[in-house]
Amino acid sequence: MKQRLPEGPPSAGYQGLADLVTAGYFRIILTTNWEQLLQDALYSSGLRGKEFQVVIPCVLTREALKQALKAPNPPIKIVKLHGDLECRAFAWLDAEKEKYTAKVAGSLAQFLKQDIVIVGCSLQDHSILSRLAKGSASLWHVSPHGLDQTVATVLQGRDLHEIMGELGEFDVFFENSAKNCCPPRSRKS
Repeated sequence: MKQRLPEGPPSAGYQGLADLVTAGYFRIILTTNWEQLLQDALYSSGLRGKEFQVVIPCVLTREALKQALKAPNPPIKIVKLHGDLECRAFAWLDAEKEKYTAKVAGSLAQFLKQDIVIVGCSLQDHSILSRLAKGSASLWHVSPHGLDQTVATVLQGRDLHEIMGELGEFDVFFENSAKNCCPPRSRKS
């Protein structure tokens, strides 16, 4: 498994996302990634551990999870829906993914109904897709390949937008977004 995980410093995309988080554009980040690249990028952007919290549903009770997401501090939450490699707790099988996503679903319901940007995810994870379908606000899907027609049909109740092609690549999207949205002084070169 280690051979499939990225090594080295966070990419320009992760750094761009971190810059957007630091500038206040995002407070809740949902991810299915197990690695530490986003945390590393947040540290690189100047944030410290007391300014963000990594929430891992598979290691918390439902009540502890609810408390973590409701707590005003730290203000930034990274919710690792499928677990975290560093703490050696992660979902591999579909049944495990559903279990952990279901555990956090009630606490995330208010966030999933808001405008959402989804980047680099095919939305083939049924447990996440079914919960996203319940919202009606804008959902921006950013991916080089666009949404599968079946997934688009499930999400038809949302105000669905897609950014595809080169602009839909993770690194390109977040690097460009940060360049256009963040003041130069908040971006590290």
